[in-house]
Amino acid sequence: MINCQKSGADIFTNPVKGFSKSNDLPNIYAHINAAILIDGNNIDQKTVIPGNVYELKEANSPFKTDKAPEGAKNIVIEITPPCDFSNNGKRVKARLIGGFLINAQKEPKSLKKQIENLKCKKECFYSEIYPVITPQDTVPQILILDFRYFGSEEDTNLKEAKKYKILFQSKTQIIC
Repeated sequence: MINCQKSGADIFTNPVKGFSKSNDLPNIYAHINAAILIDGNNIDQKTVIPGNVYELKEANSPFKTDKAPEGAKNIVIEITPPCDFSNNGKRVKARLIGGFLINAQKEPKSLKKQIENLKCKKECFYSEIYPVITPQDTVPQILILDFRYFGSEEDTNLKEAKKYKILFQSKTQIIC
């Protein structure tokens, strides 16, 4: 690898100096995480496959949490095991885990308080997927999965954009 950074800083000995502002780092990390964890290509509302992430559109969805922080986007991720998915014609329902996306650029104390306000032990949610830039967002997000909202949904409902709008597809590292 050749260090050809125009700033003249040696990014291999001190990576923070290699960038104009240290507050650029969360955006850089978010884009790296997105490249590793998110696939925004070839997604189709009518194709239900493991890893699809949908935004909940119905207010009365059983996967919609009332504990989501203000401004959060309620989501579900399809986690049906590949062996169930491969049984053509036999699988009728998809397995889902609910959660939400929140803006990761809020002040750290505010984010910590929002997560603490979930009023749940750490074991019932997973918030280690951050920062990440999703294809439709311009700011880094934190993806939080809430295991209290686990269930199944008919494939036909997931194909209806009025109920579930497909956002992106996660790569296998998230669901495995």
